Amino acid sequence: MRVPLRWLAEFVAWRDTPEALAAALTSRGLAVAALDTPAVTPRDIVVARILSAEPHPASDHLRLCHVRARGATAVVVSGAPDIPVGHLVPWARPGALLPDGRRITVRPMAGIPSEGMLCAADEVGLPGGHQGLLVLDGETTAAGAALVEGDDLVTALDLADAVLDLELTPNYAVHCQSILGVAREVAALSGGTLRLPPSNPRPEGSAAASVATLELAAPELCPRYCARVVELPAHRPSPLWLAHRLAQCGLRSLGLAVDVTNYVLCELGQPLHAFDLDALSGHGVRVRRANVAETIRTLDGVTRTLEPSDLVIADQDHPVAIAGVMGGEDSGVRPETTRIFLESAHFSPTGVARTARRLGLATEAAARFGRGVDPELTTLAADRAAHLLQDLAGARVLVGRLEAGPGVPGRTILLRGQRVRGLLGIRLSTAAAGRALESLGFSFRADGADRLRVVVPSWRLDVREEVDLVEEVARVHGYDRIPEALPAGAPGAVAPSPIRRLEAVIRGAALGAGCSETQPYSLHGEAGLDLLRLPPDHPWRQAVRVQNPMHAEQALLRTTLAVGLLRSLSVNARHQRAAASLFEIGRVFRPTKEGRPDEPVHLGLA
Repeated sequence: MRVPLRWLAEFVAWRDTPEALAAALTSRGLAVAALDTPAVTPRDIVVARILSAEPHPASDHLRLCHVRARGATAVVVSGAPDIPVGHLVPWARPGALLPDGRRITVRPMAGIPSEGMLCAADEVGLPGGHQGLLVLDGETTAAGAALVEGDDLVTALDLADAVLDLELTPNYAVHCQSILGVAREVAALSGGTLRLPPSNPRPEGSAAASVATLELAAPELCPRYCARVVELPAHRPSPLWLAHRLAQCGLRSLGLAVDVTNYVLCELGQPLHAFDLDALSGHGVRVRRANVAETIRTLDGVTRTLEPSDLVIADQDHPVAIAGVMGGEDSGVRPETTRIFLESAHFSPTGVARTARRLGLATEAAARFGRGVDPELTTLAADRAAHLLQDLAGARVLVGRLEAGPGVPGRTILLRGQRVRGLLGIRLSTAAAGRALESLGFSFRADGADRLRVVVPSWRLDVREEVDLVEEVARVHGYDRIPEALPAGAPGAVAPSPIRRLEAVIRGAALGAGCSETQPYSLHGEAGLDLLRLPPDHPWRQAVRVQNPMHAEQALLRTTLAVGLLRSLSVNARHQRAAASLFEIGRVFRPTKEGRPDEPVHLGLA
């Protein structure tokens, strides 16, 4: 997760340096893998207007450009193929430093001194490549201020901004996979006030429900679905500040409508999808399970076969998206799209993860939905995206939202003060524990003298038990403030069981005979049994299957130690150790009629 600091500052203020902030977040458990700062801080790149351009007297491919900025004029020699006379462009003045480390000076070009350089997008550190001079007319800052002649481009577009590169562990990947999520942590750390971005589009025209329909037929897989209808004017590119922020987060610009959905994804953590409303048969969607052997051609151009366990977004004729995973090719937004059906939904994490794994689709949306997304974000994210489209493109947002689904019930957990003190080994009152949780967005009420009923906020899907609350209290209190202490008392002696004593005797004999012990995984695939040339009805093929294997070679619980031992011998042989002697003592798994497998301990030698 990459977090540009200027973007983060729009949500919460802090006083520390970027380095101190990174260290403080890491001490709270939110590991900052790196603080990416520009290798070179660009400077003296300003917004200038080209007053005129005339041929260079000594070169056919150079032009003499008269530019103006901050009341001063200069002559800049440019080899750009098309000089946009009268327009605003970036001008690196004499003494300027570019992001790639080049220092700009007055230097002769074909005998005439050039006072600086006019720049393309990539030369100032912006996405857009080297397709000619970067035209800045109509561009704004992220705050909405128009770029004008004389503005410092580095400051206006945050070209020297630092970026936190977070290494999210599974628990933080649920609630810190957005700028908003990280801002909540910073607010709790600094005592600052959290600010949400503006998400109040001005409704216009007819009601959304009069031009589009929504039916939710599978609420168990989609407990919440929300949509807005937005009418777009002529196609417009994304503003530079937005494309730059997406690039800082590792995303490329794909057009304004798609860029806005990706921007809200990074900002709030809610995946969105934009459909071309006029490409939807019946001008609406039905959220349902897929039919048997139903197919869809996804945005990557591949036709995929679906199963009834998959959730799809369909129009009245066929699926137009695999819910939470990838959209369909036929209903995606195009440059000529004029009406958008903007989807913001909450899908079942297990359902999305199962479908994405089966189809081999590792998309950003599937990764987020698979971990879990705040179910209360749907309306905020839809409104935020509509607000941005209205501000940036002059779009018309129709009145009202299309909404369906019962939602996701909240969770309340009992927290005992004695449990907090027992697990952390510190004297901490229940009131102090409550204040620590309150700083992270939890709420609570007293339930007796030393107990709290804690209401878990919707974005903390990872907090499910009392020990999870204790961990949050420890983070806020500070791990470094918990004193180190050895456990009190001495552990009692435990006599080894007969099977452990037998294993020790066998292990000693095998090692004494010159064998090496191996400990492979207890999972393998059908391919391992195929290498043993076992017939289809062999007992070793009657294995317990893993419901959601990470890959095909971890699909079965082993029924024999032979597969792992022979593979270990093969590895040794490939490394010129053909004479290796190996043994393993481990469990195998045999299915039974009662459901729970038999787990006998076997000895294998090879």
